[in-house]
Amino acid sequence: MPTPLVTWIMPVRNAEHTLDAALASIAAQDYARQELLVWDDGSTDGSADVLRRYLGKEIPGAIVGTTKVGLGRALAHLVAKSRSELIARADADDISAPDRISRQVAYLLEHRKVGVLGTQMQDLDSGEVMTHHPTVDADVRWALRFENPISHPTVMMRRSAVLEVGNYRSLQPGQDYDLWVRMALICRFANLPETLVRYRVHDNAVSAPQRGDHGEAFYAMRDTLVDRLLPGTQPEAAAKLLNLVRHPDDLQVTEDDLRRFRKAAMLAAQACRYQPSYFLNTARFREQEQNLRTRYLKSKPVIRACMPLLKSAKSLAGKLPQRRRERPTSTGRAA
Repeated sequence: MPTPLVTWIMPVRNAEHTLDAALASIAAQDYARQELLVWDDGSTDGSADVLRRYLGKEIPGAIVGTTKVGLGRALAHLVAKSRSELIARADADDISAPDRISRQVAYLLEHRKVGVLGTQMQDLDSGEVMTHHPTVDADVRWALRFENPISHPTVMMRRSAVLEVGNYRSLQPGQDYDLWVRMALICRFANLPETLVRYRVHDNAVSAPQRGDHGEAFYAMRDTLVDRLLPGTQPEAAAKLLNLVRHPDDLQVTEDDLRRFRKAAMLAAQACRYQPSYFLNTARFREQEQNLRTRYLKSKPVIRACMPLLKSAKSLAGKLPQRRRERPTSTGRAA
């Protein structure tokens, strides 16, 4: 089997101070068949000069656009221009491990149904591991209903799957999450457990939300996608379920919510052409369902009235001295 070509896609805007290190990490990959396509999104600094030192010399590739169009449209143009099936994302301020591409290619060649493959990230300055994303499909795609469990700067994906769902859209923030939600209906997801990207943390990073900072803008955008996140569930009910999970101390949980949550997970699995139990078997679903059930019980007046007594009894039990079990003495004679 011939070694597949991998195309890196990199939007760049005023990144001259970090771009050299990012490009050097691409040039240092232990994988031979790669090229880099760049969209210079209207840079006004020396980014173009840095790109010219690498492109066509140390890294095969080209600048395919220089008009300011925004991140989502730049990525869509780069995907459309790519001539390979495997596409790797790169930011102009992050550094990839030298074996990143070879590891991701090997995984995707072995797992043909996986269309999106991420890795873990670490802080470039401190070395601290920043993400602990789930690694297998069921866990990743169930987590996708509530957060973004795929770090965009680490991703390798199949171009055909990206184009099948309509490519990137012009959104900020959330162009990656929006794409994952659409792709989750047609292909599998995974994350490698290794930290293969060193992420530069700074205030101007366009992908700051990829660090897991899920603020109000993220949740507002997520709630516009409820028809895809929980397909088959009435949108208002789906939005309520997502937000009940988001607020784990809210006691406004009804018996209908408990039934709907399990049914929503089953319908979501069937929409992906899996057995209804596919997401029910994940640890995340079981924890969420147990939390909802506990909150439902706590909302009952009788249970709520007994809670102080139950807590006091538990506290008292912890303070009581533990009764020591005595070992029986032997009555037999030594031989």
